[in-house]
Amino acid sequence: MGMILRDIWMAALSIVLLGSIAIAGEAGLFSFPVGTASIAPTQESNNKNGYHISQSFNTGVDYVANSPDGGWCSLGLRYTEKVACEVAGGKWYYGHTGVDLSNRASGGEIRAIGDGTVSIISRSTCSTCWGNMVRIEHTLPNGKLIYSQYGHMSSIDPSIMQDRPVTLGQKIGEVGSTGASTAPHLHIEMKIEDTDGPGYLLDDPQNRMRNFFDPLLFIDDRMFGMTIALSPGWTQISAPFHSTSTTTYIEHNGRKYSLGKAATLGPVGPRLIYEYIYQYVNGQWITSNIITGDLLFESGKSYWIYSYVAPSGGMGLFTPGNNYPSARGRQDMVDTAGLDGARRCKKRRRPALAGRSTVAQDQRVSARKCLQ
Repeated sequence: MGMILRDIWMAALSIVLLGSIAIAGEAGLFSFPVGTASIAPTQESNNKNGYHISQSFNTGVDYVANSPDGGWCSLGLRYTEKVACEVAGGKWYYGHTGVDLSNRASGGEIRAIGDGTVSIISRSTCSTCWGNMVRIEHTLPNGKLIYSQYGHMSSIDPSIMQDRPVTLGQKIGEVGSTGASTAPHLHIEMKIEDTDGPGYLLDDPQNRMRNFFDPLLFIDDRMFGMTIALSPGWTQISAPFHSTSTTTYIEHNGRKYSLGKAATLGPVGPRLIYEYIYQYVNGQWITSNIITGDLLFESGKSYWIYSYVAPSGGMGLFTPGNNYPSARGRQDMVDTAGLDGARRCKKRRRPALAGRSTVAQDQRVSARKCLQ
């Protein structure tokens, strides 16, 4: 340990003298699908994006069944009131699986939120479906898959083809009102399931809602990334955003390795990095084991990493996104952000909808009575 600390101090001195930290590049990983790509839409119609939120994620529709609070509990239908559900440790949901974005007009450009591969193309004008819809599969830096889905488009761009790649910002279609829709808007979803989805979940005893993510938060949390070049020896790491070890990787010879894998390659190859990352806090060194720990790189703080070689692609840090625990909390905090809308929407329930959850019924009711 003494040798390691001595090396850190020597590396610190060399960086102060030589300025040896190198940032290879910084680029957006995801961007917003309509309006100004780098600015998040809000509920105000005159916001700087140009599109406003006409219905938020997990807001309500005319909920029926036996729930006086207009939603459902992750613990099952035996909890029919929000307070009782939360007291029992459950999560209360209102059901809208995506976000509706509108500028009250058709024809606006819809863009891919990130690089990916077209999973599904559906062209239809039926009143019980998504209308013209595209779903894109995205591979995250840690290898996990997530899907973005774009519904109710007036048209799909001819360049969009099944199983073909798309790039960040590429036009995929135009805003419309096809399918189960009564006004021009884009319904966009982010989810870990490669299915069309219902649009609303009126009953969810299997807690399926956890497969869906607020797309605006997901994008906002993943707008930026940076790559740091690593030389043999110690390198200082800092970033203007939070990043977790689950999104950070070491790239070498065209392959990406998680931090834990890069420190324990073993038979696959030589270890690329040392298993501990160091931070000097309040006069003492704090260590994090990158093999066993879930390391969070905090904005505004500096860390030290030891590299045995010079990885050809460097070290990539990225904002974590809502499919990771640290950012998942942000989504949970806004799950009830549409509570007022849910209360407005549940004033007149329609018992005829009980036990059914079709796109046509759910979205038609929402469009007529709620936030469209």
